Amino acid sequence: MDLKNIKDFVKLDLAIHDLTQLEFTLEYADKMILSKECKPLEVDFYFFLPHSMGVGQQDFTHHRFLRLISHYIRLKTPIVEIKEIHETINELKSVSSKNSKDGKEFNNLVKILCCSITSKLRSLSKSFKADDLEELKQLKEIWVKFCMLLEQKEDFFAKNRELKKIIDLADEYLVEIFNIHMLRMLKNVEDIEESTEQLEVCKKTLRSFLRTQIDYQKRKNYLTLKEEQEGRKNEFYHYRYSMLRKFFYDVLFLNVERKELSRLYKNIIASIGASLAAVWAAWAEIKRFEYFQKGAYQLDFLTFLFIAVLVYVFKDRLKEISREYFHEKLKNKLPDYTLNCFYRKTKLDKTKKKVDVDFSFLKINESFRVIPLGAITKEIWGMRNIGSDFDWEVERKEEVLNYFRKLHFAKDSPKEIVPGYDTKAVKEILRLNLDYFLGKLDDPNKVLHYFDEDEHVKKVVSPRVYHVNIICKIS
Repeated sequence: MDLKNIKDFVKLDLAIHDLTQLEFTLEYADKMILSKECKPLEVDFYFFLPHSMGVGQQDFTHHRFLRLISHYIRLKTPIVEIKEIHETINELKSVSSKNSKDGKEFNNLVKILCCSITSKLRSLSKSFKADDLEELKQLKEIWVKFCMLLEQKEDFFAKNRELKKIIDLADEYLVEIFNIHMLRMLKNVEDIEESTEQLEVCKKTLRSFLRTQIDYQKRKNYLTLKEEQEGRKNEFYHYRYSMLRKFFYDVLFLNVERKELSRLYKNIIASIGASLAAVWAAWAEIKRFEYFQKGAYQLDFLTFLFIAVLVYVFKDRLKEISREYFHEKLKNKLPDYTLNCFYRKTKLDKTKKKVDVDFSFLKINESFRVIPLGAITKEIWGMRNIGSDFDWEVERKEEVLNYFRKLHFAKDSPKEIVPGYDTKAVKEILRLNLDYFLGKLDDPNKVLHYFDEDEHVKKVVSPRVYHVNIICKIS
């Protein structure tokens, strides 16, 4: 497989998550991850910040920057056809209370089902048209089929509290996720100005679906949104939905273990420095012994004391100088942190006992540097200057933050990470908190004066803007 065109295998999106966070979304295709030709993937971020933001090489360390980054790494939400969702429900029907394995498998199947339906509804609601109504009806049939499963297996679920809990939570979640996306679909078709018979049928069907859903929520006593109810109830509704979504999506998330390596390097380098100092002290001691063996006792006390102090002081300085030298040389070539992303499976050991086994799936080495403008490569510098007019633009005073990541995907992991879900495509979300940078900014508004046509002095308020340019290189 040709992996030269990286755009076919890695997708990058940048968005503003909230008032203080930027969100980077990286998606890695399973074809690339599983390919034997795939080498470690390098993702290089360059942040060009105005000097006035107060970020410098002396006071902004890798510890501070990497604490501002949040990681969320999971398998991509399954993209499945309607037929496959029906098959998943059929698998749920075949669950047996006699098999102890069914409990965990059932939980995973229910969670995968909820993720699959959510993904399908999301893609449908993004650009819903009247022509898509038939596909929505098929999804509605799936929900009806799921409700029938609850009724048919009611006696079985009554005897299995854990299974009953997850099936009830799935019911509540699916009702709400249908409501959310059908409302978006209805808004899309209502925004269409032209009116056709097909469009009116679509609106009528969507409203009928929504009424059915709301009646079902009331019958089940699920939380609903109302404009006239107290704000606290609406707040709890949002909290409840958020918790349900996290519960069903946790089946896709990988476990992440983060280790700091910079302290390890410092200790190793300090040990090397101490070893060099010990070698110097031993050499000086041997020379002193040889000197006295030759019978040269005429050396006066003050001269001997001077040489001893010189050797002792230089021994300590040699240790410190060697530590600083090796640290400066190596710190730009070694990662600051390593992230081990793994998933946990339950297996039977030799004694037929269940044990949890961790399988490493992805290892990420990350490092951070504040680099001078002169060290920027021509390729990155050319990207930074796109759209610039050097005939009139003044010299920029910028600080460049470089966040480098190297990803190693395991080639020997089992076929299925999650039972019933054989994809290994990965979605990674990075959130950069900007609070630290915002704290050093000037007043957000600037009062400006100008002379108008009536020869009066006028005042306007202009927002103060700080331009932050971001470049991402993937190779």
